[in-house]
Amino acid sequence: MKVFEQAIIGGISLANRFVRSATWEGLATSKGFCSPELTQLMVSLAEGGVGLIITGHAAVNSAGQADQRQLCIWRDDFVAGGMSVEEASVELKRRSY
Repeated sequence: MKVFEQAIIGGISLANRFVRSATWEGLATSKGFCSPELTQLMVSLAEGGVGLIITGHAAVNSAGQADQRQLCIWRDDFVAGGMSVEEASVELKRRSY
């Protein structure tokens, strides 16, 4: 079956064709920062074999924040929390090789 085969989308190589679409997680902190629970969800999805994870919607402006627990990214200090997901991703890749 093709779903288990490697795929390339826009020059990005995916291990398989399993895609987790953007979904409301509600796992950001009450102030919109990335939480350990959100990081763990993304790591669990990747460890489970999802080839592409499209994260839930994120507010890029304070006026666009739909809920307190929505991930935010309109100021530099929000980026540091998101780095935990990136760092977890790098660690996951390191362990898989």
